[in-house]
Amino acid sequence: MSVYVFDLDGTLLDSMEVWEHLGEVYLRSLGKTPERNLSEKVKHMSWDGFTAYLRKTYYICKTQDMIARELEDMMKLFYHKAAQAKKGAVEYVKYLVNRGDTLFATSDTTRENTLSALERLGILDDFQGVYTVENMGKKTSRNFYIRLSLHLHLEPGEMIVWEDSYRAARAAKEAGCRVYAVEEAAEQNRLGMINLADRYVKDFESALQMQRWENGELPLSASESYREAPGLC
Repeated sequence: MSVYVFDLDGTLLDSMEVWEHLGEVYLRSLGKTPERNLSEKVKHMSWDGFTAYLRKTYYICKTQDMIARELEDMMKLFYHKAAQAKKGAVEYVKYLVNRGDTLFATSDTTRENTLSALERLGILDDFQGVYTVENMGKKTSRNFYIRLSLHLHLEPGEMIVWEDSYRAARAAKEAGCRVYAVEEAAEQNRLGMINLADRYVKDFESALQMQRWENGELPLSASESYREAPGLC
């Protein structure tokens, strides 16, 4: 039995594009025209920095807290009504659970949003626990994974962390975890992720095929096609 820790946005969920363009969508809802490179400018800002930037740059006549609440409401609606799983993710999760593995979910968004998305996709009950920024801190710090391992009474090396973000994957590696990575268009450091991860896949369909072959569930003659699959390392 293995212990898997799944990131939410960009890993299980195809949601990174929504986060990338949240500022643009919000500004257009106010009748304002966003600058062409807005998403790139705010990409690494904190949430407070992001809302402050929007308020000051676009002369929004609302408090920063009001702007934050409206943005949060937009994302809450997305997780409750629209967020979709990445290719093969639901099937892969079901496969691991049926095999007897233990799964946990982690996220830098709220617990409420995380639970809503997983429940709507029909996989909430497949996870033994959900850990978010609200009670564990940011996943870009190795302390997140150290705290998680202590909470689960595990050594970090006993956890296999699925990630799409290089920064979060690096933090997990620094904590001593094994890291499996799934391709995400929003992650610009693809080469760094490939070099860092213990396994790198194009999508979860590829991950499922590889795991089934490793477990002897597919004929040996199929092994070459999986080795040569694009984005599968």
